[in-house]
Amino acid sequence: PSRPPENVQAVATSPEVISLSWLTPPKDALNGNLLGFRVIYWANLPDGELGDIRNVTTSKPSLELDGLEKYTNYSIQVLAFTRAGDGVRSEQIYTRTKEDVPGPPAGVKAAAASNSVVFVSWLPPLKVNGIIRKYTVFCSNPHPTVSSEFEAAPDVFFYRIPNLSRNRQYSIWVVAVTAAGRGNGSEIITVKPIAEAPARILTFNRTVTTPWMRDIVLPCKAVGDPSPTIKWLKEINGTPAPVVIDSRRSVHGNGSLVIRTVKAEDSGNYTCVASNSFGSDKTVLNLQVQVPPDQPRLTVTKTTTTSITLSWIPGDNGGSSIRGYILQYSEDNSEQWGNFAISPSERSYRLENLKCGTWYKFTLTAQNAVGPGRISEIIEAKTHGKEPQYSKEQELFTSINATRVKLNLNGWNNGGCPITSFTLEYRAVDSPTWTTAQRTSLTKSYILYDLQEATWYELQMKVSNSAGYAEKRIKFATLSYDGSTIAPLVKAPNVSEDTSGGGEGLKMMVTISSVLVGIIVISTGLLVLRRRRREQRLKRLRDAKSLAEMLMR
Repeated sequence: PSRPPENVQAVATSPEVISLSWLTPPKDALNGNLLGFRVIYWANLPDGELGDIRNVTTSKPSLELDGLEKYTNYSIQVLAFTRAGDGVRSEQIYTRTKEDVPGPPAGVKAAAASNSVVFVSWLPPLKVNGIIRKYTVFCSNPHPTVSSEFEAAPDVFFYRIPNLSRNRQYSIWVVAVTAAGRGNGSEIITVKPIAEAPARILTFNRTVTTPWMRDIVLPCKAVGDPSPTIKWLKEINGTPAPVVIDSRRSVHGNGSLVIRTVKAEDSGNYTCVASNSFGSDKTVLNLQVQVPPDQPRLTVTKTTTTSITLSWIPGDNGGSSIRGYILQYSEDNSEQWGNFAISPSERSYRLENLKCGTWYKFTLTAQNAVGPGRISEIIEAKTHGKEPQYSKEQELFTSINATRVKLNLNGWNNGGCPITSFTLEYRAVDSPTWTTAQRTSLTKSYILYDLQEATWYELQMKVSNSAGYAEKRIKFATLSYDGSTIAPLVKAPNVSEDTSGGGEGLKMMVTISSVLVGIIVISTGLLVLRRRRREQRLKRLRDAKSLAEMLMR
C-alpha cells in the first residue's frame, strides 16, 4: 500500500491498556488485496531510553494493546499490508497509560550517626507508575506499632530521624505516594542509635549513566561517630587505584566525587571508601558515559523510475537507545540537500517522486540521547531511465513536396522517462537564421509549411527528459514544382546526425583510441612471432652444427 491508515486514534483506558482505531487507506492506494494491519509500538522510558519495539497484526481497523507499562508514554504507528508486503507507516502518535499506585522503593538503608540520631536512605521504586508526590518514612518500636512517620519531598532520598533512644532497636521502612495513592512499603530494616558509631555509607551500589561532555557528581553520603573520612578509587585493569585529583576531578566536603566534562574513558567502576576509628564501609558506582552512536551501514535495495529504496544496519548505539535517523539526499550535481526524519523502528525507507533517470546521493545519521552520531558513507544510486533516442528503424520523412514536408516523430523513444520538452528548428542551408517550428510537447507527426521550392534545408530537433537530452540534425531538399529532385549539395552531402547529451566527440575519441590500441596489439604480436621464428631457426642451426661435429669424429 502506498498510503498509511488514516485518522489513527489512541486512548488510554487503564494503567495497562491503550485502545486504538483507524481508517483503512483508500482502495486506489492499497495496490492489491488488503490482508490486514500491523501496529508497531514501543515505550519511551523515563530515563530517555526506548523500550523494545514490538508489533501486532489484526484484520480489523481497531485493536487494544494490553499488558503495557503503567504511566508510560508509548509511540505508536500503524500500517496496512498486502501479499506484496508492508505499506507506508502512519505518523507517530504518543499516548501515556494511566497513573497507578507506585511499587515499593527499590532499596532502603539506615545507619546511626550518634547515640540519638539515625539516617535513612532509599532508592525510588523500580515501577514508579506515576508521578511521585512524596515519600513517607515510618519508624516503629516495637514493630509493627508505628511510633513516628515523616514526609520527604519526591526528589529527596534520605532523611534524618532525631531524638531516638540510645541502644534501642527501631524498625524502619519507606513508602512512595502518587496521585493514585500510597504504594507498597519497602523492606523493613532495623537500626540502633549508638555512640562511637562505625562509618556507614548510605549511598547504594548502582549504575550512573550520563552523556559525555557534561559534569557528573558521584555521591557518597556517609555517617558515623566521629565523622568518617572519604577516599575514592577507580578500577584500572581489574585493580582499584586512587582517583587522580586534578582540574577535572575533585572531592566535595560531603564526600561526592565530581568529574567535569566527562569523556568515554572516564567510564568504569568507582569505589567510595568511608572509615573512622570504629569501622569502615564501601560502595561501588559504575559510571557509564554515553556517546553519540556510530555510523549506520547504508545500502540501496531497489530502484524504479521514480523511487529508490534504502536499507541499513545500525552501528553501535553509544550506550543509549537509537531515537531516530536523519536521511539526507541530493541530486548528484546539486549542493542542495533534503532530509527526512525516520523513526527508530525503521530499517528501510523508500524515497518517492524522484526524477527519472537521475543520479542521487544519500547519507544516514543515527541519533540517541546524546545527539547525532557520525554520518554514514555517501552512497549513490540512479533511478531507472535514460535520455531520449531516435530509432534508426524509423524513417523521419513521411512525405516531401515543393513547399511542405511531413515528419514522422514516432521514432523518438523517451528512454523510459517522460519527455519534458521538444524543440524543432529549420533553416535554408545558405541562411544563418533558424526558424522555430515547435516548442511544445512531442507529437506523433509534424508538418513544415511554406517552404521554398527546390531548396536544401537543415533541420534540427532537441528532445529532453529528466535524464538528459538528445539532438537529431539532418539535411533535406524540397522538390521542384514539377516534382523532380534537385542536385545534391557539393560540399555537404545529405547527412543524418544524432547526438545525445553532446556525446559524438566522445564516440569519435573512443573510436580513434580503439584503432590505435588495435594497431599496437597487432604490432606487438608480429614482433613476438618474428622473435620466436628467429629463435627456432637458431636452434635448428645449433642442432645441425652439433650433428656435423659428431659425424666428423
